[in-house]
Amino acid sequence: MEIEKIEKQASVPRGMGNQVSCEFSLLYRFHSAISKDDADWTEHFFKKCLPADLQHKSLEELTVEDMHSMMNTFAKRAAPEEETVDYAKQASSKTMTGDSGPQKTGPEFREFGGLKRGLDGRFDDAELAAILKRKIDDPAGVFGAKHVPKALRVIEMAGIITARKWEVASLNEFRTFFGMEPHKTFESINSDAKIADALRNLYDSPDMVEMYPGIFIEEISEGSKGIRFPPAAGRGVLSDADYTTATLTNWGLCEAASDYKTLGGSMFHKLLHRGLPDYFDFNSVYAMQPMYTSTANEKIIKKLKTTDQFSLNPPAVPVAQAKKEKHSEVGQLLQEKQCYAAWPQSSEIVAPDTVLAHYNSYQQSMLAEQIYKHTDPKAMFLDYVTHKAAAYLHRDSFELGKSWYQVDFIRDVAIPVNVRFLADLFCLNIRTTHTKNGVHSASELYKMLLEVRAWLDAPDPDHAAKWYKRRKAEEHTGPLTESTMASMAQLNPKTWTTSLVSLFGFGTQKPGQKPALLRDVGALIAKDISKKVENPKEAAHLLWLLAVSGVGSPVTAIAEVLEYYLSEPGSPHWHKITKLAKDDTHEAKAELEKYFLEAHRLTSAQLCKHVASNQEEVLLHIGAANRDDTTNKDDTVSGFTNPTNFRLDRNLDENMIIHGHGPRGRLGRDMFLAYGTAMLKVAARTEGLRMAPWKMGELKKVYVAGKRHYLTADWAYFVDEPTSWKLCFDRLPV
Repeated sequence: MEIEKIEKQASVPRGMGNQVSCEFSLLYRFHSAISKDDADWTEHFFKKCLPADLQHKSLEELTVEDMHSMMNTFAKRAAPEEETVDYAKQASSKTMTGDSGPQKTGPEFREFGGLKRGLDGRFDDAELAAILKRKIDDPAGVFGAKHVPKALRVIEMAGIITARKWEVASLNEFRTFFGMEPHKTFESINSDAKIADALRNLYDSPDMVEMYPGIFIEEISEGSKGIRFPPAAGRGVLSDADYTTATLTNWGLCEAASDYKTLGGSMFHKLLHRGLPDYFDFNSVYAMQPMYTSTANEKIIKKLKTTDQFSLNPPAVPVAQAKKEKHSEVGQLLQEKQCYAAWPQSSEIVAPDTVLAHYNSYQQSMLAEQIYKHTDPKAMFLDYVTHKAAAYLHRDSFELGKSWYQVDFIRDVAIPVNVRFLADLFCLNIRTTHTKNGVHSASELYKMLLEVRAWLDAPDPDHAAKWYKRRKAEEHTGPLTESTMASMAQLNPKTWTTSLVSLFGFGTQKPGQKPALLRDVGALIAKDISKKVENPKEAAHLLWLLAVSGVGSPVTAIAEVLEYYLSEPGSPHWHKITKLAKDDTHEAKAELEKYFLEAHRLTSAQLCKHVASNQEEVLLHIGAANRDDTTNKDDTVSGFTNPTNFRLDRNLDENMIIHGHGPRGRLGRDMFLAYGTAMLKVAARTEGLRMAPWKMGELKKVYVAGKRHYLTADWAYFVDEPTSWKLCFDRLPV
């Protein structure tokens, strides 16, 4: 609809605010459905607003003219002047408290219901949450004739007059527009004899009954539940939204689209979680279904047998989570034998308590002791990753003309190598050129493991996303366990013997032979777990759960390290790295590892949650701890001297806190170091490596609540680990 410019006034701005039909305005006057408590509050408010000459009148006696007088009186009291407010100035001049004369109270200054604004102009979130909780547990009224509270009687009268001035459609015309049968008798509108007679005396025929208030007088059909809309009003409410990409961006349409796996499509919880962050449990019935009282919600979830999925806790003031950023504090906590990863309270949805108990006690440590007695897993891991990364790089690089190549280093190299490494090490069921009957593709398996980790381990400031993260993790649990069981079933006793022979040196490997021992280590891990966990299903469950702890974070690390060296200030070191990458000596590999570690120390923003020995949950800022230079009482430095400087002479092996840090993490640490060093080696073997031109060469990231997030390839959603990054180079490594 074209909006005409009004004479002597600025035209209505386009693309701002909302434009709706006048019928829409009338349709959403749900006066009869407000609760008794709200009706009492409104009545009290109206009485306070009555001018002195109307104080003798009851609310039932007020006319529309009286209402206008009341509104003018309120406007003069509440807002003598409308102006933009500088809260800092008001706080310093005490104007808000009224100490220097009349308060300047534009809309952004107004207070009501006992709520007071802070110096920043905002109401207190705790008070808002308390009101919201009280109103959620306050049963609503019902639609129907003679259900409007007396305080709103005069508002209804004004609405009827306004509808007549607007010359809106009649009730039957409104029904016909929505494909509903028009009423032929007054009893069809409402079978109550008194209501039908009143309509008959006010209107000549059913066709003359006005849309407003007719849509709210209609009789509600039997069997209706909940708020119980009258027929025509309900049809209008469900048909009003212009809900297409013409009015919303594609991103907005997806973000607001109903998810029918969540309470039949409920989306209200996103608004509450983001409007009052951390006040509601992520699965709170108060947030997930605020249109029902908590008592009704409890009955519903018990009937549906979904009590394990929801929290009945009311909203509460969030408790600030303990956090540690100093190197000494983080390192000391991770060295505690009783310290373990803090997983969500409902983590049993992903893994049974018995599996979680095995995970916390196992932690790869006992097997690691056996492996390190007989072989050097770190060297094996390094050779394995180097071989796989080179193979993926050759396979997926795209030659642009005859002068240069382009590859999505994250999507096509870093991620496949990460998941293939974990699949071989923990006997996961992956489909490759050698195992074409495998259940999961590399990308599918990576996505499944990463989504489980996103629920269990990743600190997420967006509570609105936690419900979906838990559901995705739960959906992956069964398929991962079943496929891993099938993979374990293929490991027969002959495989165990072969693994022992090849791993512990009873066999020989021909010079130049491709490293093929990682799957043998995986067979030993599976055997060791099978002995400790007698139930095959739980053993399989534990295997893929161990793999979860190693997914994603190495990919992020190599992305951050390469970004550092391919841009300022790390680029001056790149030439030396390329020389080391072409040297296969043990000394060159050790030096290359230092380059990886130092760049990782400077760029990491890693966060993780752990439970200390005193059972306190702590958020560990590992990235910040590795850049800490706190001076202790004895003048020693906790962390690193001049932490923002690039230096290779640091004692990184002992002091740096990385993946797998602590008494149980030797194997995990070596997995991480081998992956990062090998990926850096393969990348540096290319000639002329650089970021792709323009935006496709940008490793896109944003910061929310102090946490670094990456964006999906289309830059539409936050993710914890990078998913795509285009790099270019002149020549593939030989």
